Amino acid sequence: MKKRYLFVLLPLAFAYGMLSAQLKIFPYEQLRQIKHLISMRDVLANRYVDTAGKVPLASVATYPERLVFLTYGQSNAANTGQLGYEVRQPVFMVSDGVAYEYSDPSLGTTGPNGSVWGRVGDKLIEQGAAKAVFFINVAWGGASMEELVRDHPFDYLENQLRQGLDQFGRIDGILIHHGERHNKNIPDKTPMGAETYPEPFMEFRGKLAQLTDAPIYLSLVSYCGDRGIDEELLKVQDGLIRDLEGVLRGVNSDALVDVKYRLPDQCHFSAAGLDAMADDWVSAILAKSED
Repeated sequence: MKKRYLFVLLPLAFAYGMLSAQLKIFPYEQLRQIKHLISMRDVLANRYVDTAGKVPLASVATYPERLVFLTYGQSNAANTGQLGYEVRQPVFMVSDGVAYEYSDPSLGTTGPNGSVWGRVGDKLIEQGAAKAVFFINVAWGGASMEELVRDHPFDYLENQLRQGLDQFGRIDGILIHHGERHNKNIPDKTPMGAETYPEPFMEFRGKLAQLTDAPIYLSLVSYCGDRGIDEELLKVQDGLIRDLEGVLRGVNSDALVDVKYRLPDQCHFSAAGLDAMADDWVSAILAKSED
């Protein structure tokens, strides 16, 4: 008798499990959270999430005239730039749905140094675009586009994005700085190349569309030190911007290759480079250009 019930219950449980994943009903959300916690165990040492000594903003409702961005990509979207910048305006970083005054290294991403986003927030406010700017930073240094669209990097993005949507009600843009990993000249046993960029980016775009209708700002990025500029990769990125609805033009950081803009590794950005790139990000966000 017990075996008979088992043969009936197992197919029913399997069918409900498939339905739960498809319709995102109980216990989909609970299992997703468990998966996120398990994956976090191996990456906490790399992703900066230490909120010790940071004072949470009492309520985001304090700033109704705000902009909210999620930032993604690899190291130059993370904490690998020159340290030393302090925000002047109401600019905040958001981790697990909680907002803190922006400071470097910023919460939620990899690397121990500075980032461009505090500068971007200050400049947007100073140009009258908002009274406050909030950044949900989730970049993962060194990752290919294939790696960013699955496993921990994307699971973490989804987790933080969902909490951000719960807190703010909307996201104004997904700011992407990525491409160095796909430079054809990368000294690696498995170079990615421009031809490997479109398919995972399309997968990424499709997954995001299930979470938010926020536009994606995709940058032109290939340069990192002695790898030089990969013109083929830039053409691929430019084509995605031109051809895809909802994909807007971000920055062209390959225009910032002068030694004054880069740290000694000629890959990551100096203070001057971060300033120049922040100006370009602000121009892109204000333009909302699809050309």
